[in-house]
Amino acid sequence: MMIGVSPGGRKFLWRLLLIAAVAATAPELLFPDASPGRNPQDDWQVARAFQPDSQKSLSTESDRWEVSLTSWASCPSNVDAFECYLFRVQDLTTDKVTTFRLANQTVQVDAISIAVQDRLVILGRATPILPIVTIIDLRSGKEIDRIICEGPALSPNRRFITYQKFVPAHPGYDWSPSAEYLVYDLTASPKDNRTPPNRTRPLGPYDVGWPLYPKGVKNTPGDNMFQGHDVPAHWMISQFSWFDKSDRVAFVDRWQGTTSLIVADLSGGIQQPKVSVYLLNIAGVVDLPGCKERVAPSDFEGWSKDPATLIEVKEIQVPPESKGVLRLHLSPHPCLRTDVLDVRVDTHLSE
Repeated sequence: MMIGVSPGGRKFLWRLLLIAAVAATAPELLFPDASPGRNPQDDWQVARAFQPDSQKSLSTESDRWEVSLTSWASCPSNVDAFECYLFRVQDLTTDKVTTFRLANQTVQVDAISIAVQDRLVILGRATPILPIVTIIDLRSGKEIDRIICEGPALSPNRRFITYQKFVPAHPGYDWSPSAEYLVYDLTASPKDNRTPPNRTRPLGPYDVGWPLYPKGVKNTPGDNMFQGHDVPAHWMISQFSWFDKSDRVAFVDRWQGTTSLIVADLSGGIQQPKVSVYLLNIAGVVDLPGCKERVAPSDFEGWSKDPATLIEVKEIQVPPESKGVLRLHLSPHPCLRTDVLDVRVDTHLSE
């Protein structure tokens, strides 16, 4: 939030942020390709260039609602937003047609989906590398909540959104961000989607959601930033993988030379998730003797000190032939023996 700046000044500052982000980042990396069959919300994962000046029409429908993004333009000077988007909403039970305007930090809309309890979830971007999720009540056309985050993923039952916590502004390069994994429940109120420390403050878009991992975090402002370059930071090395027809989600985290598969069961709600952590056997897939013969000595020196950095997970699947197992598909690397790693988990998590 930019305090003490006029609407015109805010728009100018947002433009500067956009230019800087475009120069620094490849836009196609923001929403990588979806894993086939993993999540029916493919529109949330399809790569698309960041081109605010070439916004596309979008539409979605359910048994009750039909929603379309019909037009967009720069906001009037008296509106505290850069871009304004007009949506058409038809209630199929009454044929009543209404419209609403989206006007917040969103400068490109990438996907829309009708979720539980007559909610419309709008996936957009505030910058090329910064997603913003806006939640609209279709009955009133009003914005309920918004989330500025990283890597949002909508569950197949359209009840939950998982994401990484936004990395806030910090004093300089001598600070390290650490991954913090959060979840939002679309059946709960904005207040109930904030942890107790955040409920005494205005409900802004930055510290939204309940923590899944690491254990013990409270999702308070700045709790994912640590001073120094050698601090034990968490890194996400996968996407969020939702299991079809369930309230369970998996992802892979790296921390202090270890790599772990995290499986969260949200059937009991977001405030008391059942989280299981499975340490991966990196030695079983890394081939350091062979690696030494295949890569440059300088690369081998760094990788041999921390083999966990060789692991990146492209996809997490439930193999049909193996109960109680999750299969990790790894990005190919000359230092790996295999690009598949099976992890034994609690049986009820993979059925």
